[in-house]
Amino acid sequence: MDLPQAPDRWGCLFAPIDHFATTAPDRPAIVTPQATIGMAAFRRTVLAAAAWLARRGCGPGIVTGLSRRSDAEHLVLLHALGRLGAVVLPLDRDAPIAVRSALASRLGARVVIGQAPDDALPGLPLLIPTAERWIEDGPLPPPPGPDAPWLFSLSAGSTGQPKAMLYTHRHEILRITRLGDLLGASAHDRYLAIIDVGFNLGRVAALRMLHYGGTVVFPDRLTTADALAATTRRHGISWMVMTPAMIEEALAASAGPGPLIDHVRCIIVTGARLHPGSLAQARSRIARGIHVLYGTNEVGPIAILRPEDDAPEDSVGRIVPGIEAALDAADTSASGPDGVGEIQFRGDCIPPGYHRDAEADARHFRDGWFVPGDLAAIDAAGFVRLLGRSDDVINVDGRKVYPVEIEDALRSHEAVRAVAVVGLVVGGRTVPVAGVVLRRSASGVELRQHCAKRLAMFKLPRRIVALPAIPTNDLGKLDRARLLTALADGLPEPGAQVAAS
Repeated sequence: MDLPQAPDRWGCLFAPIDHFATTAPDRPAIVTPQATIGMAAFRRTVLAAAAWLARRGCGPGIVTGLSRRSDAEHLVLLHALGRLGAVVLPLDRDAPIAVRSALASRLGARVVIGQAPDDALPGLPLLIPTAERWIEDGPLPPPPGPDAPWLFSLSAGSTGQPKAMLYTHRHEILRITRLGDLLGASAHDRYLAIIDVGFNLGRVAALRMLHYGGTVVFPDRLTTADALAATTRRHGISWMVMTPAMIEEALAASAGPGPLIDHVRCIIVTGARLHPGSLAQARSRIARGIHVLYGTNEVGPIAILRPEDDAPEDSVGRIVPGIEAALDAADTSASGPDGVGEIQFRGDCIPPGYHRDAEADARHFRDGWFVPGDLAAIDAAGFVRLLGRSDDVINVDGRKVYPVEIEDALRSHEAVRAVAVVGLVVGGRTVPVAGVVLRRSASGVELRQHCAKRLAMFKLPRRIVALPAIPTNDLGKLDRARLLTALADGLPEPGAQVAAS
């Protein structure tokens, strides 16, 4: 019952729903705490929503802002907009209205689909659809083809405004199937949607499951490790996506000696870097089926570290099929005999550039290659090691220091729960400064001595600052601006170098 792997055979993202509604009408598509929706019922609901939206101006090529909470109706609306050939613009409901309004204006939104009146944006009509309002009949345009525009994929921009890539249906299907085929996704799988489907990670994971005829489960709010374990067992969950922050929380909450959810065969950890020590603990105490995924919003999956891989402990795995990777050592001052350079990619799942953003294109596209700005090394076996962002490299008296090296050294100390390292100007020199979250009190001298066993002297953190938490965004990625502020505010006097719990 698995779908063919060639995306051209499906045309648009709605086509698999059509297929499974016919071949497996009663197979669950969506499970919520209130209901189970079969494939045929899901298709009917999607077509009803599409007809409702079409009567209100949504249609082929119409840029439509989507500002909804993460639930089954969000997935219905995504498929309805896909069936209509509309272009989806994800809008974060938690972002300030000025940010959402500027984004909608820049990308040409004509209408906004929201959850409540508060989702309205100046000058744009607001639609608040609910299942009770949807009608099933009404004319629909022909389904879009694989190269029809589908969605703006957003990523952080240096000016505060997100950069946008316009994905086609083909691009999204390639993102879905490359990883799904590699990891054996099938109609028998069940995915637990604990990451908001409004985010790239959550959306692609949920669409992937439905694309293969599997089931997306929206749980009640999970507040404890025991609730997570019980929910995954009750629903027969086989797929999950988690961020490193979620993994750290599960490790802190899991008291049992054995794996907490070992029955979940595939847990993809992505969105930020997972410390190698945490990965080993997670496979021992959470689930053996943890996969580490390196990807970007622009490219999708890039490299994956599987449980069976005999890889260096700090690797993010091998490049996935369909992506070509290379190191561009010529364009980074961090290149050297260790084989480190800016990693770059090309493949048919990558649009040719950002949407109407020549400045971003000039920074991130070179001769057909996409360059995200990550420093990496690739060994003879094809395993990729990430060494941070090219603009995060710390120049210490003319020598290059990768923050990740210091972070790994500090994180291996049993008193350190979390750590982040940046370069700060102290006494007229740029030096590595570490922010740490501690399990117990520990002096800066103790932590520096621990690092000295693992690092060259010029790489040692000059200052160590205790923080209540490492500032991150909603997906667990480091918020560099907030970290710099926190470190500057908490910087100890020269010679003090004391970190306290």
